[in-house]
Amino acid sequence: MERANGLAAPLGVARYEVRDAAGELVAVHCQAGHRWGGKRMWWELPDGRATAWPLPSPTLPHLARVHGGLHQYGPCDRAAGGAPEGRGGMSTRDWALAYAALGWRVFPVVPRGKRPIYAGWQRDATSDPALIARYWRSDPGPNIGVICGETFDAFDIEAEHLDSLRAWTSKHHLSFPHTPIARSGRGGVHVLVSPIGTEHGSNLYLEGRHVGELKTAGGFIVVAPSETVGQYRWVRSPLDTPICAAPAWFGRLLRPRSQPDPERGEGSRRRGTRRDLEALAVAISRAGVGRRNGILYWAMRRATEERISTGEAAAVLGRSAIEAGLPEREVASTIRSASSGSRR
Repeated sequence: MERANGLAAPLGVARYEVRDAAGELVAVHCQAGHRWGGKRMWWELPDGRATAWPLPSPTLPHLARVHGGLHQYGPCDRAAGGAPEGRGGMSTRDWALAYAALGWRVFPVVPRGKRPIYAGWQRDATSDPALIARYWRSDPGPNIGVICGETFDAFDIEAEHLDSLRAWTSKHHLSFPHTPIARSGRGGVHVLVSPIGTEHGSNLYLEGRHVGELKTAGGFIVVAPSETVGQYRWVRSPLDTPICAAPAWFGRLLRPRSQPDPERGEGSRRRGTRRDLEALAVAISRAGVGRRNGILYWAMRRATEERISTGEAAAVLGRSAIEAGLPEREVASTIRSASSGSRR
């Protein structure tokens, strides 16, 4: 291709198919890079016409409607010299646009972290391609956060409990649904399901042990190709796998945050002891490099659930985390986040 919307000599053209719910090709979203570092985007329609980006809704109402909630939005070709390896041939902005095309609202998250860049992320999260282009002007740029509770909920299962969960599902002859599934930067798993209507989220428990959290309305997840300790990646991509309903057995893992352990009963629930707190501190000290921050967050949340004094928990667990090698500033930030109930 020699010309793209009036610009000559593109280095390469990336094309992404846009298909409707029936699988019919609606258009191809094209991006051309140029020697001076610019990028031009446009649409190629099945009848051979080309039109500008952003999508001109008044002149192409059918395409505009499909663009608002695509069934599929997948790469069909990537020229040499494209995005870095490990990202499916797509830049971070490509991914953010693809998520927006699915109807997901996205927002920028600090690079190599999980904290939103802007305080008003719940309000300002967007699926507007023009805003996304502004947020992700360079590659890799910020990580990508996606709002939960609108188009999906996410079962967030911690890495250290995956083997136990696999053994439990095998024992009971259960299987995971055919739905988008991701690996987090710390090795945990996000299983995306249709919203199930739990307003404030729930803790996930497996045979009495806390194994994760349901991310729903008011929460968010970080998604591929973001990086923290490691890179987020899709085991089963939402670009070609529709989100399905949660299987019935997922409900057996759910326990609302305010609900006590059923083995103790409402009236007999005890307050956590110093020994419980020291056990949590040991878990932090034994955590491997790259897992200590996550274990600290989990331990603080667990201490809160056990009704241990926040001040005492922060002192004991914070000291253990610092001795394990975490920077004091990071420890203070994680304890503050866990104490306020912020979702990760």
